[in-house]
Amino acid sequence: MITINYRAIITGSVTLSLFLSGCRTVSSPSDPRHAWTPPAWEKKAEAEHRSWQSDRKIDIDSSSPITLTDLADIALTNNPSTREAWENARAAESAKRASAAKWYPAVTASGAFVRKKQVANQKVYDYDQMDYGPAVELTYLLFDFGGRAADVKEKLKLQIAANFLFNQAVQDLLLEVGSGYYSLYGAQASLISYEIDLRNARINLDAARQKFKAGVVSKLDVLQAESDYYRSSYSFENAKGQVKTAKANLANAMGVPPDTFFRIAVPDASPLRDVTRENITRVIEEALAQRPDIAGQMANVAAKEAAVAAANSDLWPSVDFEAGASKNWHRYFNSSKVYGDDYNYTPVSLTASWDVFDGFDNLYKKRQAQYELRQERAKLVDAELNAGRDVWTKYYALKTAEKKYHASKAFLSSSKAYYDLALEGYRAGLKSMLDLTDAFGKLSDARSSMIDSRKDLYIAVIDLVHAMGRLNASERLQ
Repeated sequence: MITINYRAIITGSVTLSLFLSGCRTVSSPSDPRHAWTPPAWEKKAEAEHRSWQSDRKIDIDSSSPITLTDLADIALTNNPSTREAWENARAAESAKRASAAKWYPAVTASGAFVRKKQVANQKVYDYDQMDYGPAVELTYLLFDFGGRAADVKEKLKLQIAANFLFNQAVQDLLLEVGSGYYSLYGAQASLISYEIDLRNARINLDAARQKFKAGVVSKLDVLQAESDYYRSSYSFENAKGQVKTAKANLANAMGVPPDTFFRIAVPDASPLRDVTRENITRVIEEALAQRPDIAGQMANVAAKEAAVAAANSDLWPSVDFEAGASKNWHRYFNSSKVYGDDYNYTPVSLTASWDVFDGFDNLYKKRQAQYELRQERAKLVDAELNAGRDVWTKYYALKTAEKKYHASKAFLSSSKAYYDLALEGYRAGLKSMLDLTDAFGKLSDARSSMIDSRKDLYIAVIDLVHAMGRLNASERLQ
C-alpha cells in the first residue's frame, strides 16, 4: 500500500523558500608574511558601502571666515555621531510602539491545502481527495496583573532615555567643535607668535653680526644669537604642523574630510561668563537638574522599575479572550462519495492560564530584574557624584584659567618692555648678549603663555557650560 500526502499551510502571508546551489567562500591568508588579498566580489561590495566620495560633496562656503556658530551648524548636519544617536532614539520609539501592540487584539488568518492519495492492495481502500479552506482566529489578552502596562512603560522610559542620550550626543559634539575651534585658533596664534620670535631672533642675529664685524664683541655673541635663531626656526616649523593637526581635528568634528578648505573667524574677545561669580553649590545643583546624561539615567531606573513589575506579573495567571472560525471544502477524485462542506466555529471563550510550577524560572527572572534595578540606581548615584565632580573641577579650572590669563597679559607687557630695552642697550653697548638672550627668551615665553592661557580660558568656558548641561543646539556656541 502506498500513501502520498501533500500538505501546504499558508498563515497570514505567503512564504517562499529559495535554495541556492552553492555559496561564496573565502580562504584564510596563505602566508603569515604577506597580506591577505580580498576577492573581487568583496572589493565590489566594499565599494558600494564607501562614503568617502559622498563626504567630498559637502559644500562649505569658504569665501569668508567661518564663525563658531556656523561650524556647529555644519557639524550637526554632517557629523555621524548625532545621526547615530538620533537613529537609536527612533529605534527606541519603534520598540515602544511595538510593545503597545499588546493592547490590541491579535487576528491570525490562515489557509490549508491537503491532498491525500492512497493506493491499497484492494481497490476498495483506494482514495484520492483534496481538502482546503481558510480560517481566522482572534485572541485578546484581557488581564495579566499589570504586566502588559509595565512592559509598555518600560519601553517608554527606554525611549525617553534614548532621547536624552541624543541630547547628550549633541552637547558632546558641540563641545568637540568648540574645543577644536579654539585649539585651531590657538595653534594659528602660536604660529604667528613663533613667526614674530623668528623675526626678533633674526634682528638679534643681525645686531650681533654687525657688532662682531665692527670688532666690538666676540664670536660668542654671534653663536648665541644663531642658536636662538635656529631654535626659533625649529619652533616655527613645529607650529606649522600643529596647525595642520588642529585643523584636521576640527574637520573631523565637523564631519568633513581633513583636506577640506575653510577658514575660521577670530573668536569673541570676551569669553568670560557670569557663571564664575555663582555659588558652586548652586551650580552643581543646576547641573544635576539639567544634564541629559543624568536625566537619561533616571529614565533607565524608571524602566527597570517597570521591568520588575512586568516580571512580577509573570508569577500570576493571565486571562485571554478567544474566538475563531474556519471553512473546509472537500473534493474527491476517484469516488462517487459526496460529503458536504463543513464550517467550524470557536465560540467566544475566556481562558485563564497560570504557570503553577516552572522550575522557579519566573521567580528568578523577577529577582534578576530587581537586582538590575538596584544596579541602575547605583549607576544613577555614581553618575550624580561624577557630575558633581565634573562641575567642581571645571568651575575651578575656569577660575584658574581666568587668573592665568590676566597674569599672562601682565607678563607679556613687562617682557616686551624688557626686551625692547635690552635690544636698545645691546646696540648701544650697555647690555651683553646674555642680557639680550634672556630678554628674548622671556618675551617668547610670555607670548606663548598669553596665547595658551587665552585658548585655555575659551576651552574652560565651554567645558563648564557643557558640564552644567547648558550647551545645547538651541543656544549654540557663542
